[in-house]
Amino acid sequence: MIDYDYHAQTKSLYIHWPFCAQKCHFCDFISFENHENWQQEYLETLCTEITQFAIQHQQAGNTPIETIFIGGGTPSLCPPHLLTKLFTTLYDSFTIAPNHEITIEANPTDICHDTLQLWKSLGINRLSLGVQILNDAVLQGLNRRQRTTDVVTAVELIPSFFSNFSVDLMIGLPGISSSEWFSTLATVTSWPITHISVYLLTIYEKTPLFFQLQQQALSVWTEDEFADHYEASVAFLEENNFNQYEISNFSLKNFESKHNIAYWDRLPYRGFGVSAASFDGSCRFINEKNLSKYFKKVTLNKEIPTQTTERLSQEQHNLETIMLSLRQTKGLNLQRMLYLVKDQQKQQQLETTIDMLAQQNLLTQKNNIIKLTPKGMALENEVILKLL
Repeated sequence: MIDYDYHAQTKSLYIHWPFCAQKCHFCDFISFENHENWQQEYLETLCTEITQFAIQHQQAGNTPIETIFIGGGTPSLCPPHLLTKLFTTLYDSFTIAPNHEITIEANPTDICHDTLQLWKSLGINRLSLGVQILNDAVLQGLNRRQRTTDVVTAVELIPSFFSNFSVDLMIGLPGISSSEWFSTLATVTSWPITHISVYLLTIYEKTPLFFQLQQQALSVWTEDEFADHYEASVAFLEENNFNQYEISNFSLKNFESKHNIAYWDRLPYRGFGVSAASFDGSCRFINEKNLSKYFKKVTLNKEIPTQTTERLSQEQHNLETIMLSLRQTKGLNLQRMLYLVKDQQKQQQLETTIDMLAQQNLLTQKNNIIKLTPKGMALENEVILKLL
């Protein structure tokens, strides 16, 4: 089995908390409705996995950790004593950089004074609040726990503890009109937040939304409607000082997510927990997705709980570099793109395709830098397929 390269300059960690009070109808992540009897065992296993990795990490002489992201699931549901133990393990296991960014995802209904105070005391300094939309009927239809009043209460509390917090929205949800979407954007941009993520609705197979769509119980925007609303949303957010730096991400100046940028720049990161992904610069690893198998591998077998590994070919590396660079507004140098393609005939085809996409207002080429336009970002999958 391929092992993680402990000499990789790993500066980012991802922690997966897989438990939710209830599963949202659009969710395709590995998560489990709250199994309170499993949470203690899961946390202990998670800490063991972290400790085992940290020993190898320290022996390799690696640099301090700069970003930690705690996602899920719903990590804001993690009981205080378990979250405290997790952070004790992290601080005992790693050197944390002074300018660190530690983010936790939160559901608005879990926000209260004591919880925020605990998170701050543990060293968390960034919150990602799952809002999605400000429409109670749609939230209920998505099986979300919060309602608009819960969101407003959370937004009023958070600034007393955190100056850096993000809001997640989802564009194109069934039942949302154009005016309701832009009303949500207007309200959110008036809040004292520093970052907004706008995710395009993706309907995954075997989710409740997928079955509802199959049964024609709901309707969603067409591709053109998505693109039009996305372009208008980008313009609206930038008019309100939320500058786009990646397809789905907008921030006030100097409040970009360091953790996510490290991912898009293809820097090494280590994931802990069931189904967590890791990348060491050469290989990709996915942890066990089954809780029982995860427990067994870590606790009984004393082994890394990897389920799948993939050593990327040079071509895969090159294609990922192009794709992830173009997701970001900084774009990619044309000469580097041509170098990554390597084959002379493919290079000529690429230059022809770039000219064609520029004429279609899907990308721009200025000072040798290729960037997707807002329209190109809305149709990113289509554009990337044409390029590659």
